[in-house]
Amino acid sequence: MIFNFAKPPEDISDVDVQPNDKAYEFAKILVKEFDFALDIGANIGTMSRRMGLDFKKVEAFEPLVPEYTKINTQNLGNVKVHPIGLGNEDKIEEIYVMAHKTGGSSIVEHPRRKWQQDASKKEITIKPLDLIANYSKIDFIKIDVESYEYFVIDGARKTLAKHSPVIMIEYLKRYAHHTYPPEMTHQILDSLGYKVIETFGDDSIYVKE
Repeated sequence: MIFNFAKPPEDISDVDVQPNDKAYEFAKILVKEFDFALDIGANIGTMSRRMGLDFKKVEAFEPLVPEYTKINTQNLGNVKVHPIGLGNEDKIEEIYVMAHKTGGSSIVEHPRRKWQQDASKKEITIKPLDLIANYSKIDFIKIDVESYEYFVIDGARKTLAKHSPVIMIEYLKRYAHHTYPPEMTHQILDSLGYKVIETFGDDSIYVKE
């Protein structure tokens, strides 16, 4: 059954098409228990909702359109939405808003993101996961933050070392951060004992060995 997702009126993206479908289905094979998961970069909640159907509890982090994440998951009763983004500092950032496709909005400026030249910006709150995490366990983490993944992982080192969740990260190599490309995120995860098990398009699945 197709769920009728609410989204900003100017957003014309097809929310029924989920490009990370195969990656998520594969990641679930590697997850040992389905008690608790994090959706980092939840957008309007398409994955949050899906994860909420699979896990007992989900916490979603979405700084730009959290009201839509809440609307689209509220009937599940097991998804908590945080209206903040995750990074490696406790600070305020500016995000470029991609109005016609809010899921493409990004903190990271890139010359190939031509739409950023005329885009509006919005101030959002960023916090490190290590600063706010008070979880007894984490089984799975999905990260889709439009080239900001290095900062998310850098601010979650202690949490990942403690809980060892399966991790799914979307890397947009064509829009890679000029100073902190995917290779640097790989290095952090490698130092924590994680290895890439499989890739599906832009998505990489990590498991701690």
